[in-house]
Amino acid sequence: MIDQDPAALAYARDKQLSAFRDSVDVMVCRVVDIPKKLGDRSFDVIVSAGLFDYFDVPSARPMIEFLCSRLSPGGLLAITNYASEDPGSVNRFITDWVLDWPLIYKTGAEMHSMFPDRSDVTLELSQNETLWLARAAIPT
Repeated sequence: MIDQDPAALAYARDKQLSAFRDSVDVMVCRVVDIPKKLGDRSFDVIVSAGLFDYFDVPSARPMIEFLCSRLSPGGLLAITNYASEDPGSVNRFITDWVLDWPLIYKTGAEMHSMFPDRSDVTLELSQNETLWLARAAIPT
């Protein structure tokens, strides 16, 4: 797990992933330092939740390309992003206006376009239509 907030990492490791605690690496790292921090390591699965909501599509592509390059053969990359399909949602009102926490909402087409062409991407919209889950299987 990588985050710039050590407290968030500790909570996730100790509370949410306690059953997997010994098999999860934890790294405190700024986004711009992720490529240097990961180096040439490879992973079977990479999950990114809450990162790509801050990137427009052109800015997201290099990070996704990098993450795909760190996957083992047959590996899986999964990312989430708030969906633009539901512009009137309470979540969007709260983040945009109450918290002054602007996010970059994406369409399904934008989510798909962030991945390399060689990726087999599947998209799923959450039941309340506010969050995308994109899964990309990287060919072996």
